[in-house]
Amino acid sequence: MTTLLLWILLQRPVLVLHADVHPGPLNRARLAAIFLGKIRNWPDGKPIHPVELDSRFPEKRWFVEHILGWSLKQYRHYWLQEMMKGEPRPAVVGSRDLLLTLVQSTPGSIAVVDDTDLPDSLVSHLILLPFP
Repeated sequence: MTTLLLWILLQRPVLVLHADVHPGPLNRARLAAIFLGKIRNWPDGKPIHPVELDSRFPEKRWFVEHILGWSLKQYRHYWLQEMMKGEPRPAVVGSRDLLLTLVQSTPGSIAVVDDTDLPDSLVSHLILLPFP
């Protein structure tokens, strides 16, 4: 818990979207529905492709606990159940650089990352939004 608290004090999570995304209004309930696979298309009809960091990253834990209101264990359990039904889950990656590259190269994608040290070469091709 200390690592997460320190991260919250020092960093700011932001939403990162592919440059072609027109998200419409984003609130916490809509974000939760997107990352839980309940909303699958953007308002313009294009498919949503959520991308997540694995659970080692504090921004993943922050998102699950503060936006979804769940523990990481509950979140993993939810996706195990959904995958057993054949539902696709968000792509999970093991590095921030890979996450940013994937969002930049995948139309319709959305992710959560901290806003420090974002490479200018990628940021210029992404949409960054603060959390609602």
